Amino acid sequence: MAWSAFPLCFLLLVSSFGSSSAATKFPFQDPTLSWAARMDDLMKRLTVEEVLEQLANPGYLPTPEIPRLGIGPYNFATECLRGDAYAPGNATAFPQAIGLAASWSRDLMYRVAEATGVEARAKNNYFRQQGNFSLHTSTSCFSPVVNIETYGEDPYLTGEIATSFVHGLQGNDSRYVRASAGCKHLAAYDGPENIPLDRHSFNAQVSERDLRMTFLPAFRTCVEAGTYSIGGSYNAINGVPSAMQRYLMTDILRGEWGFTGYVFSDASAVEDVISRFNLTNNTADVAALVLNAGTNMDLTKNTTVFSALGEALKQTKVSEALLRQRLAPLFYTRMRLGDFDPPEMNPYRSIGMEEVDSPAHKALAVEAAMKSFVLLKNDGLLPLNTSTFDTIGVVGPLANNSQQLLGDYAPRPPPGSIVTPLQGLQPLATTVQFAAGCQRPLCMKYSSDDVKRAVTNTQLNIFVLGTAGSTPAIVLIVSGGPVNLTYLDSNPQISAIIHCFLPAQAAGDAIRHVLLNDVPGAVPAGRSPYTWPKYFGQLQDITDYSMEGRTYRYWKGPSLYPFGYGLSYTRFSYSKLTCDPSVMVGDDVKCSVAVQNVGSYDADEVVQAYIAWTGYNVSFSVPRLQLAWFDRIAIRTSRTVDVSFVIKHRSLALWYDSGWEIKAGTITVYVGGQQPGQEKKAPSNVLSAEVKVMVSA
Repeated sequence: MAWSAFPLCFLLLVSSFGSSSAATKFPFQDPTLSWAARMDDLMKRLTVEEVLEQLANPGYLPTPEIPRLGIGPYNFATECLRGDAYAPGNATAFPQAIGLAASWSRDLMYRVAEATGVEARAKNNYFRQQGNFSLHTSTSCFSPVVNIETYGEDPYLTGEIATSFVHGLQGNDSRYVRASAGCKHLAAYDGPENIPLDRHSFNAQVSERDLRMTFLPAFRTCVEAGTYSIGGSYNAINGVPSAMQRYLMTDILRGEWGFTGYVFSDASAVEDVISRFNLTNNTADVAALVLNAGTNMDLTKNTTVFSALGEALKQTKVSEALLRQRLAPLFYTRMRLGDFDPPEMNPYRSIGMEEVDSPAHKALAVEAAMKSFVLLKNDGLLPLNTSTFDTIGVVGPLANNSQQLLGDYAPRPPPGSIVTPLQGLQPLATTVQFAAGCQRPLCMKYSSDDVKRAVTNTQLNIFVLGTAGSTPAIVLIVSGGPVNLTYLDSNPQISAIIHCFLPAQAAGDAIRHVLLNDVPGAVPAGRSPYTWPKYFGQLQDITDYSMEGRTYRYWKGPSLYPFGYGLSYTRFSYSKLTCDPSVMVGDDVKCSVAVQNVGSYDADEVVQAYIAWTGYNVSFSVPRLQLAWFDRIAIRTSRTVDVSFVIKHRSLALWYDSGWEIKAGTITVYVGGQQPGQEKKAPSNVLSAEVKVMVSA
């Protein structure tokens, strides 16, 4: 059986700040009134021409001013994936999204998002510029190149990490939002890029069950977290382009989930309806179809299809009431960001430029990189028992490539802030022999002479996405997804393998600390957010979006490194698992477990709880396992921590033909530092408990 990538969801965070006049001339500028009263006043004051001008604005450009109302221009578009990337000036570059997901830490994600929002707001206050787009995607495993902007293959992990990012970015002020958040791409979107088909015209065929159980749950979680916007995708789903997906945007998003924010298209996706899907070349028709379906913003850099909304209105293909309805959430977002209030009322307006790449944020970048690393192999070499070698060899095209460490949508750290692996490893030895091995990050073959010179007469060799030498070797994988490590994993010359993802500006410092375990928190505890295929023959057709045989949830065969896998320098023992022996339909499941650090190092452990529908007999395929809870906790050596947690009743539901249902049956709960029954073991055990789900008489 072959495997292939499929998308789960994409998360976009939009951080936008206003520059309108703060003078109170109209009720919508009066902060003593309710939000509803202010919005009602504002929308009534806008002429239909002003409404059309606002909607016709390309999302990447500032909106038109409305001088008579004291409303200034506003820009919805920039990027803050893991640091403010596009606003003027520098910013702290945190690890790429997939690495942050590998931390399995809600707290870390919250603090990274908080720092990102603080720096974005600081630059807004200084430059009076608006907007930050921050793109996060969630994908499955088993793609040769997994999307580096994702949170991995699991809907629950993605939703939890996304929730922390939304909360961290937006802040906790009761009145104002530091930076507004949103989620994209809705939905079923992860390729193909251009082979064999173009994602701009690709039609993903997705069953209702896969849509509900895999592709949509993280979006629902994001809505519940308070996101202000949802972004669409390029592809069509079951024949309907994303920008025209009334079923997703109106029926589910707004109708079922109660979403009240705005939906923006992917960049030029509305234009793709004409140029790629060839449904019609009548712009007024397309504008009407897209607006009626539920899209609020035509995100593009050029003249928008929404420029034809005036003509669509004349032809009665859209109503003025709907035009105002689609525009309202955009102005509400500006209002909650403080755009129409006196600056002194908004605590976020006092954030200064000293916050940008501050010492605290630099330290957080190091912590985030360390916590993202996943130790895939260790024969006992790590942690290194000496901090100084006579000679080490460092080999690899990414060892001293500062730009490739950042990934895409990358912030620009100040000069000198990026520490490459080579720079970080220099303190380990009196002499460091370095060879890139090739000139490009994608190496088909290493320059053997240079490599041989670098690894000759050394005590330790470190390969940054590398090869092997005759002395003990550590391989550091700098990538956004699985690469073929089957040979290296079984090679006795390779003593250790660490997946570093794209660790950004603090790469070198984080690598050195983890190799030496010389600072608190340096023991690796990252866990893989996706499954690594054992061989590439397991990959399926990338155009097939069926979940059957994909990800740990539905794949039953062998994998090189399972989802949730990661080694440690210490060992953990689980005991005393108790769960509610029975619950009624609609009740949560309460559990507790004791976790002891039985090794030699203080370390973090990621406690993972999975459920399996072991006592159910259904006519359709259900996940063999489903992550239902996790937490990353610090445990000192020889100490035991009692962990209590709740599995939400919604996690027990399956999608039947009639919709979501929780039926009577038996659920098995597995708790440990890894999946149950996996071939590649982590240094901990897995416990299980049965829970009967009962229906009241």
